[in-house]
Amino acid sequence: MLNSAGVASRPAGEGGGPDGPGADGPGPLAFRLLGPVSVTRAGAAVPLSGTKVRTVLAVLLLARGALVADSRLSAALWEDAPPPTSNAQIYTYVSRLRKTLGSGARIDRKGPGYVFDARGAEIDLLDFERLERHGRRAFAENRHEEAARLLGAALDCWSGHALENATEYLLRFERPRLEALRKRALECRIEAELSLGRHRLLVPELLSLVVRFPMDENLRAHLITALHHSDRHAEAVRVYGEGRRILEEQLGVVPGQRLSGAYLRMLRGGSAGAARRPLVPPPARTGVPTGHDHRKAAAPAAPCRGGVRCGQPCSRRTAEPGCPRHKDGDCHE
Repeated sequence: MLNSAGVASRPAGEGGGPDGPGADGPGPLAFRLLGPVSVTRAGAAVPLSGTKVRTVLAVLLLARGALVADSRLSAALWEDAPPPTSNAQIYTYVSRLRKTLGSGARIDRKGPGYVFDARGAEIDLLDFERLERHGRRAFAENRHEEAARLLGAALDCWSGHALENATEYLLRFERPRLEALRKRALECRIEAELSLGRHRLLVPELLSLVVRFPMDENLRAHLITALHHSDRHAEAVRVYGEGRRILEEQLGVVPGQRLSGAYLRMLRGGSAGAARRPLVPPPARTGVPTGHDHRKAAAPAAPCRGGVRCGQPCSRRTAEPGCPRHKDGDCHE
């Protein structure tokens, strides 16, 4: 029989594996990976003895019912420097898990590794992925209210950074992928709420996110949009300028299409009730980028006061009368 996560399960009355059923308790188990690795039974914490045991549990859960080889467990526990007794230690950690989880889960030895049977238990990662998938589909179909609700529920599955109390080796293998999924869900939820006109409500959250991720152009673009529609245009201009400076100093690149586009849309929109101002491009970048970003050199220089780009021939007819930056028909800006 398959549980809701697609993991094989057996009737609860069967034994818990070669080491026996272990310490049982009432209620189903719930496993947490999106934060500290932990287990609860009917809302009560199930104690796990140490970082290594939590790491073994996390690796088994992440395998989603597939065989986990001893070598994979060894890499997650000790990377490329396992002790001579690594196989014996792995067996000990698995035995502890069997006794701790009891008949609420099953860990079977098969060939060169182990297979974990979650027995229909709740797993926060699987709940998150299901909600996130449905939420993004709703957003793609312009069902923004439903998308915001589903994606918000998906993000509520998180209780911290993924796999917080596992080994550093497992974190290096798995955390970046999980955190990228979280960020994708967050950005999609923000876009859904912007589409619903919740700009003012989003400003505090976006301000905090931009502080945490200063080089993230998508989040900064969302903040500019939210500030613009909250009639906070001067702040939006500062947010763009700060982002432009950070990207140049840290990455040697100019703002990409998302960030520049949000800035230009703000300039086109103006403020509510105010006279529409002429469109001007984002401030020009100076200096030559370093690195390999596809955004190459700085943007073209901004127009001079007379409407002619700096460095181009001009005359008194094209410059403003008395323009101090034009002499002898050339731009001297």
